[in-house]
Amino acid sequence: CIIPAVAIYEPDWRSGKAVATRIVREDADLLGIAGLWEQWRDPSTDQILHSYTMLTVNA
Repeated sequence: CIIPAVAIYEPDWRSGKAVATRIVREDADLLGIAGLWEQWRDPSTDQILHSYTMLTVNA
C-alpha cells in the first residue's frame, strides 16, 4: 500500500544522540511511503485488529 503523510520524523544519530528530524517534501506536497497492512480477527472476541508498517531504508 501507499501511506500518505505530510511529514515523518526519524532520529539523526550523527551527534551520537538521537535528535528527532522532520522529513518533508520541498514543495510541501504529500509523501507517499511504501507500506504493508493486515487485518486480524480475534477468534475469542470476533474483534478486528488493523495494523500497518512503513517500509524504509537508511539513506
